[in-house]
Amino acid sequence: MATIFFLKDGKKANGDRLTRHFEIQMDSATQHLAKYNNRFKERPPTINGDILANDFAPYKHVLLEVDQSETNTSFPKAGFYYLIGLTPRECQNFFSDPGSLE
Repeated sequence: MATIFFLKDGKKANGDRLTRHFEIQMDSATQHLAKYNNRFKERPPTINGDILANDFAPYKHVLLEVDQSETNTSFPKAGFYYLIGLTPRECQNFFSDPGSLE
């Protein structure tokens, strides 16, 4: 299984990021997400870290976490892939995720 994370901009004063996540099958993740440019990180990134995260702000960013056992040609390393240009709303449509985006 792979994990999709939705992130809000910034981080809390204690350094925590505001995220929501759900698991998906890796073949489904590859089918829908491989077409997006991505930036790989070994650890979960903070996006716009100079901003104070707000509980009431919408989720704006999508990360895919890939375990070592799930790597493939599209996502060849274990870690986190920031999917450039993919919104949480678009991602929800791919995977029928009904969760809140705020």
